[in-house]
Amino acid sequence: SLLQYLRKNKHLVDKTDIILDMALQICAAMKFFEQSGFIHRNLAAMNCLVGDRNIVKVGGFSSARFVPDDEYTASEGAEFPVRWSAPEVITHARYSSKSDIWSYGILLWELWTGGKIPYPAFTNPEILDGVLKGYRLEKPKLCPSNIYDLMTRSWEKNPFKRPSFAVLLDYLKAMVGDDYSDVID
Repeated sequence: SLLQYLRKNKHLVDKTDIILDMALQICAAMKFFEQSGFIHRNLAAMNCLVGDRNIVKVGGFSSARFVPDDEYTASEGAEFPVRWSAPEVITHARYSSKSDIWSYGILLWELWTGGKIPYPAFTNPEILDGVLKGYRLEKPKLCPSNIYDLMTRSWEKNPFKRPSFAVLLDYLKAMVGDDYSDVID
């Protein structure tokens, strides 16, 4: 589990290149997922796996849905991961690739905190209320400003203002240079 790996290897937060590489791998996988018409609905560090050479795989597909029109509304009373959920999921149980983008922003926060739990001082009802009122997670201590900018863009209240995974991947690849041009597309 990426979450357990981060918690056992907190020193990785100091190694921006490794954490950025993990963020790129997850984003590339989610770009493929998005372009294939799937919504993950439960993207979080706990649902990613780490292998040799810090290769990260996205897992936890039990909540995933194939949706040709990029929107899925869960049935009334369905549970959802509050700490990773976008406002439209909280208010209307409405999932899309843009709600996955929100979750990806939370996952980035997990990466740059060494696997801390999002909104650590808040209960679920406080998170729901805070997110709907515009509260967002603070910048992790060792997180580069341009990565925190990606997080905040992922947490736009209006889902149509959030970038796609393709846009995020291009931005991340530009940060690391040409090293990824042939590896991740």
